[in-house]
Order: sequence, then structure tokens, then C-alpha cells
Amino acid sequence: MEKKIKRFLSSIALAVFMLLPACSGQDAMMKVPGHYLLSGTLSEYTDANGFAYYINKNEAYVAYGSCTSLTPEVPAKVNLNNTEYNVTGVYHGGFAKTAITSITLPLSIKTIDYQAFAGSSLTSAVIPCNVEEMGSGAFMNCHSLPAVQFKNDESAGSSNL
Repeated sequence: MEKKIKRFLSSIALAVFMLLPACSGQDAMMKVPGHYLLSGTLSEYTDANGFAYYINKNEAYVAYGSCTSLTPEVPAKVNLNNTEYNVTGVYHGGFAKTAITSITLPLSIKTIDYQAFAGSSLTSAVIPCNVEEMGSGAFMNCHSLPAVQFKNDESAGSSNL
């Protein structure tokens, strides 16, 4: 069983890196360090859809929060306390162990933090091609996820695998 899991995770990692060159106009290299931690003081807010946002240096990292959608669509910008923020990352563990089955991420996302979707019920994930950083274990233990697809246009999250 352990060998099957390792083989599965290896195949997902390989699929991700094989898809990167398909992103036209982008470097085929993606930084994949151990993990990213936001520095400084974080402020947490929740929007009307139930997403939690962690604000750092005028950028917002999104997390599932109290959202009830199984197919959430993350916005590119969010207005919190009369201030507009670009949503540039998925917070570490932000969607981990949730029942979501698919995710729509905007082109503004540059970072998917470590274990962002670990253990979730994802069956499809379409990631914007311009993601620059992906933390380790971002899709770890997503047993129903056959592959991660990268798209480079505005419909990044609207199509399924």
C-alpha cells in the first residue's frame, strides 16, 4: 500500500512538471522549496463567501474558512474593511482536509503554500500557469485527484480535467 501511495504521489509530481512547458510565454521552471511562511504580522478577515484571508504586505492569501461551497471560485481581488487587496496566494493548509471537489484559482495567484490542499477531496484542480511558487505537499494525500492541470488564460479554473 505504501509503495502505491508513493508511486501515485510521484506520478502527480511528474505530471505537474511535464505540464509546465505547455504554459506558453512562461518559464518551464517552478520554484518548489520546502514551504513558505508569511513574514510579519498577519491580519485575518472573512468575506461574504466565507473565505478567510490573511493579509500581509498589502496582499491577500486565501483559505477555505467557513466557505460551504464544494467547488469554490477564488476571486482575483477582495475588498476587506474598505481596502482592496490582490489575492496572490493560497495560505498553507488553507484548503487542507476539506470536502472540496474542484477549485477555481484566478490568474492573480502566484503562490500555493505548503500543504495548501493536502488531504482534501479534490477530483480536479486547474491552476493558473503563472504560479511561481508551490510549497511541498501542496496536493499531498489527495487520493481522488488524478492530475493537476495548468492553464494560461482567463478560463483557468472553469474547465475540468
